[in-house]
Amino acid sequence: MTFEEVVAEAETIILARTVDRRSRWEETRDGKFIVTQVVLAVEKVYKGPSMTQTTMEYLGGTIGDMAFGVEGMPTFNRGDRDVLFISSEVKPVNPIVGGTAGRFRVARDPRTGADAVRTAEGLAFTNVSQLGQFAQPEQAPGATAVPPMSLQEFEGQLAKTLAHGRR
Repeated sequence: MTFEEVVAEAETIILARTVDRRSRWEETRDGKFIVTQVVLAVEKVYKGPSMTQTTMEYLGGTIGDMAFGVEGMPTFNRGDRDVLFISSEVKPVNPIVGGTAGRFRVARDPRTGADAVRTAEGLAFTNVSQLGQFAQPEQAPGATAVPPMSLQEFEGQLAKTLAHGRR
């Protein structure tokens, strides 16, 4: 998915920190599955209703020594900080738009001290137009790694994309 498609499909776009994660068994007509609920402290809302906290549920998780996972499904840990593009679907298998395409990890860049953004897979990018167009790059010996985009730059490109979509 392109960045524009992810933005358009998301009902809600937030910057949030994971504060809790709990897994439970859920009985369905198809059987019994592990479902994980993630509680997020919302730092900023870019699209959608104003909020300070929200929860998401996704298929998979761990209860005791029993683990159930789905390939491509996100996992969240306490303290994770992400920009999340959340689907409007009611009870989706995965609430993140486009699987991992709608999750951007935010962490302090040790080189600059600023918050930096990477894809869910940890890939750095310099422009949102690159998203959805590249796979894990093969790094040649001695090649210079791409520096991650700052959160401030990402927010600027997100704002432009949101404004363009409203026209």
